[in-house]
Amino acid sequence: MNPREDQPYLALFIKHILRTGPSTAYDLSAAFSLSIRNTRVYCKMLHDNKKIYICSYYKPSRGPYVPVYALNPLGDLEDIEYPKPLTRAEYSKNYRTRVRLAKGDLYEGATKLA
Repeated sequence: MNPREDQPYLALFIKHILRTGPSTAYDLSAAFSLSIRNTRVYCKMLHDNKKIYICSYYKPSRGPYVPVYALNPLGDLEDIEYPKPLTRAEYSKNYRTRVRLAKGDLYEGATKLA
């Protein structure tokens, strides 16, 4: 069995990101029918070698933020910082705003979600 460094997935991941744009590990896992565990290992290897960097974070409906990887052609781009969690006040404000939007009570000049 070949070591991970010799697998073709590293080059395929770079080609996929080049063709489709920034991708999460879940996108890459679905595109190549790999387990998410192996996909994360390959992404970490590319990230450690400065081939890709974290350009943003995606917030799924549940769970933690997921890093979105983009190509780092020169190896000089820095990762974006992990977002800070919402405070309880911000979370409550967002909830109240969503409820008002659902009811139709929110006027046009109201505050937006945090």
